[in-house]
Amino acid sequence: MTWNQINMSGLNVFPGGEHVLDLQFMTDMTGYMVLGPYGGTYKTVDGGLNWTSVPVSGNLCFQEALYFFDEDNGFLGGNGCFEGELIDIYDGSAMTTQATLSGNGPGSGESIVDFDFHNANFGLAASSGGRIYRTIDGGQNWDSIPAGLPNGVPVTSVKIIDDTLAYAGYDDLGSGFGLLISTDAGLTWTMDGNSATFYYPAFYDIIENNLGHIYVGCESSFAPLGVIFEHKGSTWNYVSVDQPIYSMTSYADSVVWGVGDSGYVVVNVPPATLSNDESNDQAAKICVFPNPCADQISLHITDNIKSGCIYNLAGQKVKEFANNTNSIDVSLLENGTYLLKLEFEDRIETVKFLKE
Repeated sequence: MTWNQINMSGLNVFPGGEHVLDLQFMTDMTGYMVLGPYGGTYKTVDGGLNWTSVPVSGNLCFQEALYFFDEDNGFLGGNGCFEGELIDIYDGSAMTTQATLSGNGPGSGESIVDFDFHNANFGLAASSGGRIYRTIDGGQNWDSIPAGLPNGVPVTSVKIIDDTLAYAGYDDLGSGFGLLISTDAGLTWTMDGNSATFYYPAFYDIIENNLGHIYVGCESSFAPLGVIFEHKGSTWNYVSVDQPIYSMTSYADSVVWGVGDSGYVVVNVPPATLSNDESNDQAAKICVFPNPCADQISLHITDNIKSGCIYNLAGQKVKEFANNTNSIDVSLLENGTYLLKLEFEDRIETVKFLKE
């Protein structure tokens, strides 16, 4: 609902502006950030208030991506001044060491832009040169694999789903008709026709939440719209949003966030219903019945309600009701799933119900 800018001390910001290209926190205090195109990689141990530079091998001139298993075990990706894609290994030492890449690009314009690992051995990396790199020895050696894209089309993102299934995104805005898919652990790649739409998007980021649902942040060819793809185990669904979605993340089991430009943030659960207290032991005191319901729901609550309202899953408030209401008329609501938000003196509770 609200965001506070922090004074990120220690960052080397070059004139002309820098961008946060990648960000990962292992704990609430310890994390890493790539600042580009020239700023480098930084580490924080105080929740992002202060940052220190991570020394890298002399060949990794431009850094764009990172992946960490833990505080002292990870990878940095980018490109050399005249060497194409490069990957450095970070083990907590004073300086990173360079991994071995076979078939990397000939020039500095081709860069590693994203990583994902399935386990300690098997990993994939996306290249802006239209290639996907694959490792099966924990990142010491990487093989270059053609993504099957037209020349000049960059791969933007990779996501490993299981031992064999993986997806990759690419930026061919206006011609992108489906995600790249591999069903042999990243050895070969084809276009996934099941994810094709007439948005012809650029696919920027792919994530998987704790429930195994896959989300993809995209830019639509119908400017200035963005698109979010969702896969819950059977088919791909998609929804348009007001801006391109460049990055996504999730927490808990099902809360998913997408980030656009200039402070644009979307979430699949109404922010007003999110609360640190929504899982406390008071939840057992709330009973909504019948659930599913038809025309009316009844509440059994032991505490006094200050206010209450109902949200649909698009985050729109569809009904308000007075305090200490024990029965709510929902006959005018469309069929579907809703979130009932109840505000008490000391907390906020949310309860999901289904209208049939």
